[in-house]
Amino acid sequence: MIPNATITSSTICDRLGVATTSVKTWLTNPRPPHVWMDRARWYDLPTVVARLRERRKRGCFGDDLAALVDADTFERLEIRGGQDELFLGDDALGRSVDFYAALVGEEAPRASAVRREVRKGAVSAGLIGVDRLSQVALLQPGIVRYILTGQADELPRGDGWRSFTSGLWAVNAPDWAPKPMETNEQQETA
Repeated sequence: MIPNATITSSTICDRLGVATTSVKTWLTNPRPPHVWMDRARWYDLPTVVARLRERRKRGCFGDDLAALVDADTFERLEIRGGQDELFLGDDALGRSVDFYAALVGEEAPRASAVRREVRKGAVSAGLIGVDRLSQVALLQPGIVRYILTGQADELPRGDGWRSFTSGLWAVNAPDWAPKPMETNEQQETA
């Protein structure tokens, strides 16, 4: 399940002014994780950006990227009211690694800055699995928006990172939590 799926094939066609066949080519073989709802496949923004940058000749930058970020933000905040944005869904670690690999320019340093803040918040909260948590956090919609655009209005401030990371850890533990009795050192060497 991908809970923060806000982009459909139709959204991509409309916002980028491209044909349905192009979008089908970019989003198949294999089809990325999605949610089937209202007779449409819904994808999360990080997956769409990573896939378009990998498979579309023009990639997904500038006005095209801004159009998709706007569509995602509108769907999340105006239509859905920003609900349940801490749960990151299935294969969060794999999806976040793919997203991180697709980052360019100023996006990568912003992602690294977020990872530092998540690590600090997690350590101060006494959480385990800090590095993996800082990686999967890159899929949280407000963080995605910041990474892609530099707009930080949805990010935690100051000590807010501690409570944010605690909630993120609690909600997403099954996807990435270390095995019982596993220490941070053992996890990092695995």
